[in-house]
Amino acid sequence: MTKTLRFSLLSMLLMLCGTVMADEVTISASDIENAATEATTVSGVTFLADKANGSTAPTFNAKNGDFRVYANGTLTITSETPITKLVFNISAQGLKRLAPITASVGTIAEQASGDETVTWTGAAKEIVLTVGDKADFGSEGNSKAGQFDFSSVVVTLDGTAVVEPTDPTDPTEPTEPTEPTEPTEPVVEPVGNDVTFDFNASDFAVSSNDSQDGDITEDLVLTEGGVTMTITPSGGKTNNRFWGTSNGPQLRMYGGTMTLVAPESNSIVKVVINNVKWNTSNTFNGKAAEKGEWTGNSNEVELVVAANTQINKVVVTLAEGTAPVEETIAAPVISPNDGDNVYDGSVEVTITAEEGLQIQYNVRYAEGDADVIDYTGPFTITKSCRVRAWTVLGEKTSKQVYVDYTINEGVTPEPEAVEATCAEIIAGEEGTIYRVKGTCTKITNTTYGNWILEDETGEITIYGTLDAEGNTKNFASLGIEVGDIVTVEGPKKLYGETVELVDVTVINIEKGTVTPPEPAQEITVAEALEIIEGLADGKSTTELYQVKGYVVGTPDFQRNASGALFGNVNLTIADEKGGEVVFTIFRGKSYDGEAFTEETLDLFAEGDVVVFEGNLQRYVKNDVMTPELINGKLISVSKDDTTGIASIETVDGQKAVYNLNGQRVSQPQKGLFIVGGKKVILK
Repeated sequence: MTKTLRFSLLSMLLMLCGTVMADEVTISASDIENAATEATTVSGVTFLADKANGSTAPTFNAKNGDFRVYANGTLTITSETPITKLVFNISAQGLKRLAPITASVGTIAEQASGDETVTWTGAAKEIVLTVGDKADFGSEGNSKAGQFDFSSVVVTLDGTAVVEPTDPTDPTEPTEPTEPTEPTEPVVEPVGNDVTFDFNASDFAVSSNDSQDGDITEDLVLTEGGVTMTITPSGGKTNNRFWGTSNGPQLRMYGGTMTLVAPESNSIVKVVINNVKWNTSNTFNGKAAEKGEWTGNSNEVELVVAANTQINKVVVTLAEGTAPVEETIAAPVISPNDGDNVYDGSVEVTITAEEGLQIQYNVRYAEGDADVIDYTGPFTITKSCRVRAWTVLGEKTSKQVYVDYTINEGVTPEPEAVEATCAEIIAGEEGTIYRVKGTCTKITNTTYGNWILEDETGEITIYGTLDAEGNTKNFASLGIEVGDIVTVEGPKKLYGETVELVDVTVINIEKGTVTPPEPAQEITVAEALEIIEGLADGKSTTELYQVKGYVVGTPDFQRNASGALFGNVNLTIADEKGGEVVFTIFRGKSYDGEAFTEETLDLFAEGDVVVFEGNLQRYVKNDVMTPELINGKLISVSKDDTTGIASIETVDGQKAVYNLNGQRVSQPQKGLFIVGGKKVILK
């Protein structure tokens, strides 16, 4: 009887022991991403990696979602509760470079090529794992340096079962299937006027390894007990989200802010964040929040999340009665901030604040946190990021503000046009893009859009005008007429001595009331020379003239190096056939301003009488003055003109006198001169 009883008691004891479960904590590589540089604790288990005797520092690879310890490096795992088993799930990269792993205590299960896990067993509060020198068990062979790359680890502790479900940085990464069980969370007893946001008890849609239904992609506003909570998107690679756990939805934040606002005429005196994971770089109202708690007295409390933070509940304590509220200071303004904030190549950022306030800011890129910087002036960013800023006055810190910028890297932004007058363009550098406003005084080509733009400082040639779609040869669609006031922008180009804006974009057209100029006056060569004599060096007339004369010499139809025609002609004309007092037609065009072609080269020849219309110019180079007609076009040709040239006007009762260079002479001395269109010898 006694033996039977003892056996039964022993059986019952064994059965009870069999019901005790080992604690299992599944930890993803993203949970311990900071362990490469600092001790990182998750669910009571601390990880710290070191390159030790190796040459490459350990790291977390965000793209592939794995933690990497390189050849001869170490990984130390510690816990207050004895660890009895570690199972590392090897990543895709780890399978290529898996090295032998040795442990300071306990046993590593026998390794072999193709292993997808590395298992340690024993009973210890600290285990140091060392990575072998070569990839003996990797698919790339032992000619490669060894690595220990894992996507997650299952830690078995000596206690009640605790399973932390994985939340990979990239939800598309494969994860080790587990049966999640949330840890028992500490109870937060309400104090005073407490308002609780209990996410576990909510009915929010949740995200998982296969769903993004709970992802927060725009500001989420919640209200409880008169307190307003606003949760912003993370602004980084991984969205803030409500994650499905066995205890219900859990708020997981990887960046962004949680702002709590008290009801009107009240204030917040305490905030307690009930969390299972906290990042020590998180801040409350600009100050460190290492334990997830804030105390003070403010109408508004802002939590800025630096990295992976997992929250079950938020308890907000409101002030009782009329407790004084801390004085707030104005937040800064970040610019530009004009909607999408998408820029090519880079953007210059400026932060302003009220006088007397110090500005601080940081720039957070997708790959992690950023240092706090004292603002001293505008700065340029060249990568997509979030710029966050706040002001400081003594012990007071303002609410933080931020702007997200998207930078199209590798794209060179179009240079901005320089606003200028015609005179400033003429004096400016070739190649510079200018914007100018002026009156259209003449249209020389209605297909390409060649015309003259004039303002109060001078005039320039517009050579080519793009239509509304940016196309050429469609000038008529713009409806520009002589007299219209037009704003254009385009690059400056020199064509000989002619200043042009080429292939301009039309910014604005104001229909003008300017009366088109009167038809050009027909004059002789001598009269043209007299008008030019009255111009300053380098200047030309705004009026158009038609100059008539005999062609002297062979016209020069200009060609490029390959022999193709430029479409214009240089020639000289005189008031008499074979005359020595000549006048230059510079780069004249054919009828209606069209280009000369191979078929129109015989329109005129030496001895023919031609009429060209254009502006008269006093061209000076190297102290030599050449009288010429510019912007010219052919008006008429007469091959049998026998009427001669009209007489020259008298000046003060006398004929005007010119030297053989076509220059007017006021007091002629001895020599050969031109008077009345004829050569005269003065003795």
